[in-house]
Amino acid sequence: MRLLFHKLDSEILSQRENKERRQKAHARQTRRADISHHYDRIVTGKGHPVVPILAEFRTFPIVKALQDRDDVPLVSDTTHSSSAKLAKSSRILDTELKSSELIGGMINNDLKKWVDTALVAFNSMLGQRNWKRASTKCLHPAERVTARFICTLCSNSPKKGATAESLNFREACAHRCARHSKKAATKQMWKPDQFVPDKKVYVRSEGCGSPKANLLCLQAINVLSQAVSLLGLKAENRETEEKIKLLGPRFLCKSCDSPIVMNFQRLVFIVLGSDSRSIDVSC
Repeated sequence: MRLLFHKLDSEILSQRENKERRQKAHARQTRRADISHHYDRIVTGKGHPVVPILAEFRTFPIVKALQDRDDVPLVSDTTHSSSAKLAKSSRILDTELKSSELIGGMINNDLKKWVDTALVAFNSMLGQRNWKRASTKCLHPAERVTARFICTLCSNSPKKGATAESLNFREACAHRCARHSKKAATKQMWKPDQFVPDKKVYVRSEGCGSPKANLLCLQAINVLSQAVSLLGLKAENRETEEKIKLLGPRFLCKSCDSPIVMNFQRLVFIVLGSDSRSIDVSC
């Protein structure tokens, strides 16, 4: 009889431990989903112009602590009571992320530190490793409209039918490699050293009948710098980007068979019918 009781006690303990493990796994999965939803709110909001990819966001100290914390209730003897407690527990983090000023402030602080670190790395790529300015009106070199970057992972191993994108700083920070599947992209490790300054403009020659893009030896950064100069603006000024957007299509390509008027952003990727380019400002 004692042996039977011992066996039953072991089985009950094993079932309880298994149930607790399932509850913890479910709670962790729910917390990860809550963090993903909060990340989407940050991306779609207007408070943070630069946001990293989700995999990077999860590495923030406060986000990692919230994601890994153990807030699962004790296993109850009744299924109904246990389910009710688990359902209540699964809503705790989502509520905190939406309403807690303390958590919100800590996430904002981690996000600012991440962006500042990324700026230093991207400034270094542009040859401005120790760049500092007291005035907030002067943009970091990496933030300027003339700063463009290429992901080396995408350009070295391009996905079929895709070309490497020319990215500004915000786009580079949020970049997911096109060669990754959707599932693999969620685990992608983002590193500043996977990017280099965009030193070439991608040009597709329609006359040769080849789908592949030909590379012209034109520095994209220099092209944009010349365009800003033609407009009489300064790339380092914070208001320059908005002024350029308001101008709309203002650049005329003289190399195309039919002259095309383009906006500023279009200058870094233009469809040409020849291997030469000439750009004027159309007032």
